Amino acid sequence: MQELLQGSLLGDVELVPLLSEREAAQFLAEQCHFPRAPKTLRKDRSQGRGAPFCRVGSRVGYRPETLRQWAASQRTTEIACASELPRHAGARATSPNIAA
Repeated sequence: MQELLQGSLLGDVELVPLLSEREAAQFLAEQCHFPRAPKTLRKDRSQGRGAPFCRVGSRVGYRPETLRQWAASQRTTEIACASELPRHAGARATSPNIAA
């Protein structure tokens, strides 16, 4: 798709490349290491959540920089192992060596 959003009525406006749904999914997986299927992008969009998008007529497009920012905002803190997770009140010990 690699269409351009032009602001001819706005004078000198920078052209912004827009990615199609399929291209956006590929971009998120390859450039942002945040895999999303095109179908997931569509579903999220219909539910008012997910990556920000632009509508040009009946077509939907995604700006690469906006996708990059959105993917970064969706990341959670990584942990090295399950023992780093906080224990919930009332949780039972699973190992026989740990007293409940």
